[in-house]
Amino acid sequence: ISWDNHHARRGTLPRLAKLGNFPKRNTRFGTAEEWNFLANLFNFLRERHGMSDLPNLGLTNSWEWCENSYGSGNRVVVGNRGSGGLAAVLRVWHGNPNVGVGFRVLVQF
Repeated sequence: ISWDNHHARRGTLPRLAKLGNFPKRNTRFGTAEEWNFLANLFNFLRERHGMSDLPNLGLTNSWEWCENSYGSGNRVVVGNRGSGGLAAVLRVWHGNPNVGVGFRVLVQF
């Protein structure tokens, strides 16, 4: 579905917030910078400190919506390991559904 549909009043994000009993205003997609930072941190901890149970956030075959805007009406998507993982960034029109774009939810406490 589109970025707009995820953020709509009865969209995916508000429903997930309700299901998890999270504050609705603090339930969102991560930014490209946040995902990149977390992926690098997890990689460092896995490689240098043997924390092999941490997920490899860059190993995905899909693109993922981010909160970042890009120009007028576009939103940033990141991911797809074949294109560089979370360091790969594209722009997608926010109102268009796209079967190749998934999402991860970030909850701020």
